[in-house]
Amino acid sequence: MPAPGAGGALLLDERLDAAGQAHRLVLRLAAAHAEPALLLEEDGEVLGALSTLAVRTVMQRYGRALDAEVPLGGDCLQLAGAVLRRLRHRAAVDAIGRDYLVWDEAGQDPLAALCAAVAAPLRHLAAARRG
Repeated sequence: MPAPGAGGALLLDERLDAAGQAHRLVLRLAAAHAEPALLLEEDGEVLGALSTLAVRTVMQRYGRALDAEVPLGGDCLQLAGAVLRRLRHRAAVDAIGRDYLVWDEAGQDPLAALCAAVAAPLRHLAAARRG
């Protein structure tokens, strides 16, 4: 399995369970030109598929306009009509940098949300779609 950030994948969340085992939640591009366009995976297991529209809707609900002074960088997924990025940013009030998911759609201001904040709704939508 390619590492997040390689081969069309973004790391959304990383957590430790009670036993100290690390778990990684990854959003990965599905096959080229496929819809749903994205797969949500935890530790290499597919939790479900997500459409571009579903991710866009979550980002519109939880995201806020990104300050124009924040440089866009980091790993990204090229989607139809938009770019989804994982951005590490340290605001002046933060002790350490935090990870954000950025929805960058042509003609719109980029929307940013904490990766941890959008992980739960994306997980819920992927599970609901899976049945």
